[in-house]
Amino acid sequence: MFKLSMSNRTKLAAVAVIAVVALIALSSAAMANNNCKKVNGKFTLEVVTQNCPSLVGLCASGSYSGDLKGSSSFVGLAYVNPETDPTNVQFVTGENIIHTSGGDIMTKDFISFNTIGAGDFGEVDAVVGGTGDWEDATGYIRAIGTLPAGEIGQGDYIGEICTE
Repeated sequence: MFKLSMSNRTKLAAVAVIAVVALIALSSAAMANNNCKKVNGKFTLEVVTQNCPSLVGLCASGSYSGDLKGSSSFVGLAYVNPETDPTNVQFVTGENIIHTSGGDIMTKDFISFNTIGAGDFGEVDAVVGGTGDWEDATGYIRAIGTLPAGEIGQGDYIGEICTE
């Protein structure tokens, strides 16, 4: 049979205590990363011209469903290389606010869109802050969709938002 002397028992207890402390520390670190939430869903949007504060004349309002529920308001800041020939693709930067029941999510957006046909677009939105539940939020939202000229657009979003 295996016998432990007092000194071996003390060593074993010390190793057990160190292992428990290490597990608690690792669990705390893992819990700190749990402040990030994967999000996905659908949205609709339409171009808004009335009361549009954009210097480039591009504003939009929208509605989010899925993990993010609420309305949004986008203001275009600048066109990047506005020449579209021969691709008919434009790039625009802007700021968006998604208004949820828990507060607002603020993003800085970079969008690529086709100026003809169905108005296909894709974008990457950096989450740069927020209010309420979203205070000090970081992360990203990627979106793809269509926005035909003069019509209501739609698309899908996916991303991850972290709060502190």
